[in-house]
Amino acid sequence: MSNSLTQFHKNIESINTIDGIYTYFESQVKAIDLSEILRAEYVLLVSAFDYYIHDVVREGMLKIFDGQKKANENYEKFFISLKTLNLILSTKDENVRRQLLDTEIRKTTCKQSYQTPSNVERALALITMKSIWSSVSVSLKMHKNDLTKKLNLIVNRRNKIAHEADIDPVTNDKIPIDRETIIEVKTFITKLVKTIDRKL
Repeated sequence: MSNSLTQFHKNIESINTIDGIYTYFESQVKAIDLSEILRAEYVLLVSAFDYYIHDVVREGMLKIFDGQKKANENYEKFFISLKTLNLILSTKDENVRRQLLDTEIRKTTCKQSYQTPSNVERALALITMKSIWSSVSVSLKMHKNDLTKKLNLIVNRRNKIAHEADIDPVTNDKIPIDRETIIEVKTFITKLVKTIDRKL
């Protein structure tokens, strides 16, 4: 199991803790609307996926830097500052050089969102993972278009919650959400991450 996958499971466990709080209060205090807890879970599930992709890309790029993986055009075009480059060139300590690059990769990629299929595909191309959705869709026994459409719908709902308070512009009411939706999204994202991880 990769370090990225281990961290993903830790993030999912944190979400499961929140879900436990929801199920407890849902059974004990039925008069209170607890749907905001579910919305928080939804956002965190997509965040866990995003974080996983960031981790995979960073670890993969460091492996290329270490000579454990083959470089590619996208990797070779990755931007790092001249300051960091000079620091890397000025030391012969491999651990220090690796840490400098690690920090720079984090600094650059933290500005990127790795959630939508197109962004995930571009990110994974940095570590020579091409046509990821064609490959993953076969493993998940889904049509590629159905797979990417489902992920896009999940990300769009996440954005609706995070940026628009999950409000329907027509009715000005919150869009309904239930625990079954959370379970479905969690199951899908977990399967997706495990499948990607097997292809590293």
